[in-house]
Amino acid sequence: MVYDHADGSNVTKDAKWVAANMIKIIREIGPKNVLQFTVDNAAINSLAGQIIRAEFPHIVFGGCVAHGIDLLFEDMAKRGNVTQTWD
Repeated sequence: MVYDHADGSNVTKDAKWVAANMIKIIREIGPKNVLQFTVDNAAINSLAGQIIRAEFPHIVFGGCVAHGIDLLFEDMAKRGNVTQTWD
């Protein structure tokens, strides 16, 4: 479910910014109603998860499996022999 979004076009997007936006949502919904965030595998999301878990230890952060598989295939495609097979 998409609950909200944040316009990050004119800000420096770092872990504190990501965490602040997620904490805003957690407080709006109510901490007892939030169990998990699924995020892509960017390093700032992992750091944002650490910031959030310091205040809300019950909330789980999970990397997106589809994003992980996409990254795996991108790495595999960098190998010449795999790229030739796919083409």
